[in-house]
Amino acid sequence: MLPELADEIKKSYREMGGGLVAVRSSATAEDLPEASFAGQQSTFLNVEGEEAVVAAVQGCWTSLFEARAIFYREQQGFEHFEVGIAVPVQRMVQSEASGVMFTLEPVSSDTSKIAIEAGLGLGETIVSGSVTPDTYIVDKDGLKISKKEIAAQEWKLVRSEGGKGEEANVKVILTPEEQAQQKISDEDIIALA
Repeated sequence: MLPELADEIKKSYREMGGGLVAVRSSATAEDLPEASFAGQQSTFLNVEGEEAVVAAVQGCWTSLFEARAIFYREQQGFEHFEVGIAVPVQRMVQSEASGVMFTLEPVSSDTSKIAIEAGLGLGETIVSGSVTPDTYIVDKDGLKISKKEIAAQEWKLVRSEGGKGEEANVKVILTPEEQAQQKISDEDIIALA
């Protein structure tokens, strides 16, 4: 990486106020109708410090050319140099639950419904496909929950106490009661929708 670019990244990190951040990959081909690249590239959570942020940005960039990403593009018939990547750096939130919301039902493409996927802990487990999230379907007309699929989540990812780098996050095994519970309340589902 050019030193000038590294300096700009460090400057932006300082302007954010430093602290813990998520350094995320966002490829231009992540959510296409014919292929899903979501979870193919690296994301780094609970990153702290200027040098660590620069290293994480580089890690996101290089993940575009890891073996699994190249293999997937080959399988899907995508040109390697037509897929770009952005690397947002966001303040880290230590979430009890997290997830993804779609403004249409993604399986049927029903625009009258909102789909919410939620799991306990940090959301990277959902995006990467490491855990199966709960799925909630909300009818846009009247904001009524029309469907709930509660998934048994065996573990969650949380920030470790004092962990740095690879040890910044830790897997926590959930109790049978936690595994079976609805991950977010009905009130939160409606508020999100």
